[in-house]
Amino acid sequence: SRELNIISLTRDADKDYIAAMNELVKEKKIGGENNGDLLLSLSIGVLPFVQDWFAMDTNVSRQVAVFGVPDLWYSAQLTAVPEFLVFGADSSRKPDWSKSEALLKALPAPKGWGSYQLWRETNPVKHLRLELRRYLGLMANDRGVWLQEKGNDDEAFKMYDLALETIDRDNISALVNILVMGDKGHPKAAARKRDLFGRLQAIVKDESRRYILQGLSKYYGYIRDAQYFTRNGYAWARSGRPGEALAQVRRALDLVATDNRHALLNMMASLYAADNDRHKSRETYESVLAQDADNHDALMGLMRLELMDCNSEKAAEYLERVTKLNGDDPRGQLELAMLHMMRNELDEAKKVIRKTTDADHGNLQAWSMLAMVTIQQIDATKDAIEAKKLERQLRDEILATMEKQARNPSDYYLQTTRAFILLRQGEDKRRAARDAFAAAAKERPDIAGTTDLVLGLDIALDDKAEAEKYARKTVEVEPSLYVAWETLASILLDANKDLDQAEEYVNKAVELSKGADGKVSDIRMVISQIRVLLARKDLIHAKSAMRMVDNRIGELSDYERAEYEELKKSAR
Repeated sequence: SRELNIISLTRDADKDYIAAMNELVKEKKIGGENNGDLLLSLSIGVLPFVQDWFAMDTNVSRQVAVFGVPDLWYSAQLTAVPEFLVFGADSSRKPDWSKSEALLKALPAPKGWGSYQLWRETNPVKHLRLELRRYLGLMANDRGVWLQEKGNDDEAFKMYDLALETIDRDNISALVNILVMGDKGHPKAAARKRDLFGRLQAIVKDESRRYILQGLSKYYGYIRDAQYFTRNGYAWARSGRPGEALAQVRRALDLVATDNRHALLNMMASLYAADNDRHKSRETYESVLAQDADNHDALMGLMRLELMDCNSEKAAEYLERVTKLNGDDPRGQLELAMLHMMRNELDEAKKVIRKTTDADHGNLQAWSMLAMVTIQQIDATKDAIEAKKLERQLRDEILATMEKQARNPSDYYLQTTRAFILLRQGEDKRRAARDAFAAAAKERPDIAGTTDLVLGLDIALDDKAEAEKYARKTVEVEPSLYVAWETLASILLDANKDLDQAEEYVNKAVELSKGADGKVSDIRMVISQIRVLLARKDLIHAKSAMRMVDNRIGELSDYERAEYEELKKSAR
């Protein structure tokens, strides 16, 4: 017999559990010479301990198995190996899938059962039994993906088929994986294409069945299709969760040829930037340029990073390289206009943008840039008559054209342009400007700066009731947008309202901001969590959260750091 120690990631806030874990880690000398460092990680939480253990211990793949969270292995730069009911990291192990027949008998379900009906089962014992069956389908699917990546398509097909036809007829991932195999010519998969494509179409047409694409890998298993992961990565990025997007793009990189990776690497770099990791973002863009010195997206990415670092001269150098490459391409014309704007050559910028709007009257991005240049011209001129002329042009031509050309009244470029124009019209227009920014933020949740403008105007307006109303509406429409949950929690806290709800919402924000590796992608969410904990007089958990922030203090701006230090003083 072998000793088995089970670690629960859900007991992070249980002091007695942490204490018992501490004794076990010391007794077993887990991590060897790194034992002391791992004990320090454990003082922060169970997940940081597990992540650091996996990263430090070269023998961990022979000692540990993971139930249901394969990304713990990926975050430690190890490949998860789907075995039978667990994910290991030792590819030499040979799981016995013949045991599945006996297990399925212990997890009975109606003939042709599919897990989409799980929500209807109210009996907790039956629900758990069926949930385990659904999980077994996930494992079978992921075993198929692993086998296929090893070049064993025939065995992979058997696992996909087992997942879909024997275990769970609603396993969408297995269905798509067989379809993709069929498209690539696998004989048995190709023979199933017509039937399975019909099933997929029926699911798509059924309005009562809606899946969150980015949740499929966690619920049904991975889909072995690079395009799927690429699209999925963008979806996560737009939802304000760059950490999870990065995990998806990393998997996509494993599935495409080396010479086709530049687009994915550029996406990864932009996601690192969104995840506030400029160093990795810069490294990734530079790795692209090392292979392709004229890569447009990498040059533009580095230009944006220089702007974030307030290095306009270096940013202009990258932008100049881009504009020389693009010639008369419409995208290149807008980038040339940006270069003129950086150099304060406003008349030249306007001429270039006008060429684009004349050629494509519906290009709202170009019209929006034209508005920004015109605003800069208004601010720069000392001629009152000229300023009024430009104001009329801004209002009666540029904004009016954008309103006419916009296919969607909530278009991001239209709403942000409208908001900036309203801000120029005095304090009585602030609320209207705030509403326009709010509409833009809803349209493009991936652009965090817009959401910050909304919150800033809410604070300036000192309208907590309206802010709460907006925040609640936002989380209804975009329940995966973590910044919206954090905003709602902060509003309730500042208004001295329901602390229970404030804690619930900020905890949700923290969870939603976690990437596939379990790491909080936006440490500011933890700071908001600390504020709520201090309001509840929960110093133990507040100080535990502070240790996490202290370890990542470099991710905060100078202003945020000063605010955090003031917050720490209140805990003493």
